[in-house]
Amino acid sequence: MKTMLAAMFAVVIGLSFVGSTFAQAPAQEERKEKREEERKAREDERKAKQDERKAKREEMKAKHEERKEKREERKEKREEERK
Repeated sequence: MKTMLAAMFAVVIGLSFVGSTFAQAPAQEERKEKREEERKAREDERKAKQDERKAKREEMKAKHEERKEKREERKEKREEERK
């Protein structure tokens, strides 16, 4: 009798353990999907920041070139006035 009860108890414990791990599987999958979405969002955000920085650099380069051309024009005017 004790052996039968111990065996039934072991079966119940085993079934509850197996059930709990199967119950966690979908939750783990959801967490995995959520982490993947967060990773993609961070990657997109990082790419957007890189694009923004690149555009800003290009803008600064254009301004620099414009200033450089103006300086050269002023320099040429001064040289012509001296002649």
